[in-house]
Amino acid sequence: MTLKYCPLCARNDIKQYGVAYWHIEHQVPGIECCSSHPVWLIHEPLREASQVHEGLLPCECGKILDCNDKAFDFARYTLGRLQLIQSGKQPKKDYLPILASKGYVTKGGSIRRTLLATELARLVEELDFPYTELMPESERDYKYFSNLLKPNANQHPFKHLLLDYCLSDLNVAHILAVKPELNKNLKPDHCSGTINLAT
Repeated sequence: MTLKYCPLCARNDIKQYGVAYWHIEHQVPGIECCSSHPVWLIHEPLREASQVHEGLLPCECGKILDCNDKAFDFARYTLGRLQLIQSGKQPKKDYLPILASKGYVTKGGSIRRTLLATELARLVEELDFPYTELMPESERDYKYFSNLLKPNANQHPFKHLLLDYCLSDLNVAHILAVKPELNKNLKPDHCSGTINLAT
């Protein structure tokens, strides 16, 4: 178990408040980049997870390593989602209408899962995070997002963040020359390994 911090944020905190503090947006599971500065977060291991340690504060002297543009953009997107939750506006987790509006649903009501899995894999490669535990395993990891489409299925919050972010600017309708049609009765098929939508 670790706490994460940005040394540039710590430096600014000390300058403004006299002491550095742990930023909640840095502690979002899976996020590895600061949302204020394009640098990788530094992990501070907790010696005793159940206790607060005297002097356990972020350090302004930590090594500053620049992150890539995609990781920085993802961190800023995550901060926006966190602020929505803090304001009492819980983001919706109904992905099916979004997928349909962006051209990821065929006329027959099936999700273009190969395209979606490929886009998720491309995003993971662009993020270039130093771990893979919460990421799709491959371009054929359809189970990664199919579980997110099932109602009331418990999934790690980071997986929702990743899919939300991927869908935020993803649109294949123009590539496939398909006019997206929004079906309000979209439902995932629980009986098969493929993802079909009720028409």
